[in-house]
Amino acid sequence: MKRAELQNIRKTFHTPAGPGFPAESFQALGGVDIVFHPGEIHALLGENGAGKSTLVHILSGLYQPTSGCVRIGGRDFCFTSPSQALSAGVAMVHQQPLLSDELTVLENTLLGVPGFFLSKKKALRTYAELQKLWNISLDPETQARTLTQADRLRAALLAAVYRNPDFLILDEPSSVFSPEERDAFFESLRAAAERGMGIILITHRIGEAVRWSHRISVLRKGELIYSSNPEGGEQPTVELISALLSGEEDLPGTGQAKKNEHSKNDAAQTGIGFSVEGLSLNPRNRQPLREIAFTAKAGSITAIEGLAGSGLDVLEDALTGMLTAEAGVFRVGGREIQAAKANARLLRKEGVAMVPSDRSFRGSHPALPVRDIAAPALPLAGIIDLDAIDSFAGKILDSESIPARSKRAAGSLSGGQLQRIILAREIARKPKVLILSRPEWGLDISSTARLQKTLTEEAREGTTIIVLTDNPEAFDENGFFDARYTLSDGRLS
Repeated sequence: MKRAELQNIRKTFHTPAGPGFPAESFQALGGVDIVFHPGEIHALLGENGAGKSTLVHILSGLYQPTSGCVRIGGRDFCFTSPSQALSAGVAMVHQQPLLSDELTVLENTLLGVPGFFLSKKKALRTYAELQKLWNISLDPETQARTLTQADRLRAALLAAVYRNPDFLILDEPSSVFSPEERDAFFESLRAAAERGMGIILITHRIGEAVRWSHRISVLRKGELIYSSNPEGGEQPTVELISALLSGEEDLPGTGQAKKNEHSKNDAAQTGIGFSVEGLSLNPRNRQPLREIAFTAKAGSITAIEGLAGSGLDVLEDALTGMLTAEAGVFRVGGREIQAAKANARLLRKEGVAMVPSDRSFRGSHPALPVRDIAAPALPLAGIIDLDAIDSFAGKILDSESIPARSKRAAGSLSGGQLQRIILAREIARKPKVLILSRPEWGLDISSTARLQKTLTEEAREGTTIIVLTDNPEAFDENGFFDARYTLSDGRLS
């Protein structure tokens, strides 16, 4: 059976010079040699910016290497597009699945399938066989825009395996599933590997990688620093992988939540920071919300937990003014705002800041440079001061230890780096309320500890923190939250 080999892969990104800016280059991969075997689940781990996504994007044809070779089945390839990689037997499912919202699940599945004439009857038969094989129940005639995050990933997975690839790349797939769904999902991956498919899994969940993977590789700063050897009977432990990720003997983050845990009244704040009463809305093709009500004290950190399909994404849109509610009242400090009249501009004016779940297209844009992403935090008053914006963006990059210049495109950053920039931008506005949606997505151990520390410090300053999450255990090992609510079927308890 053929294997996929990446030999001496180097990738350097170049940004051309602009007005007042020199050209910039940075190396994402520094000569990586790695082999992916058929019939295995191979987990790739590494801190944000380690080069995991860049590596698999080269294998999947999204990026071209600066130098090096992709060899599959003994044949050398230089992919210039994902379609070329797919033709060679490599498919990828992205963390934010690439689906057309205007098409059905089946139509998304058939996009790019070669041939002038396609038999829908035959396609439905193949689709049904794949659903059974992968233990997925998803109506092929469902419009993609109505899908939950978990079902979007399932739809993208079915579209990828429809082409019967030899290798399937999955980027943080389990983040959208409940614990029970995760086990079922990984059982399906194991079964696929037993059928001979090579599974390449990017994950930040070390325990998940140790439990389910046949082989584990760790990247750090664009270099491959470790690959396990199952042929030699090696079984890596959580402790070993954690130490490799941190570069330290002691486990990163051990006791960190406890060290960073904020005293409930450190900010001497006892008043209401943010409250919602009677929030109701019924958006088309999405989970309705019914009589949502909660209160968060100033200087507190509150969690609202919800699994896929609970309406957590609708609540995010409602709390930030992206959806107009039918009824309800927001209170920001002592200011009352009718939810039916609220919008994003008004809420931001009243002191509500937001780190959205869609960091790439709502919190920023892949084509924009970092300085443009940072700009909304500055009072421009009709005059655009590029020097001030550039200086501010540079300070954010320095404070977050991100090795980039302010003109670097957001699309070249890792998900964790992008989140840290957006969070720093929002905090710089000195908000009264900070709402974060699924902030744990794509974060490694050290980044999660850094996030906890940042939120703790902001709460101590009196900011009201609201965390919308489908994975509260990522934070709450030591009582990190002051209050917790659960969202289910559009109702809060």
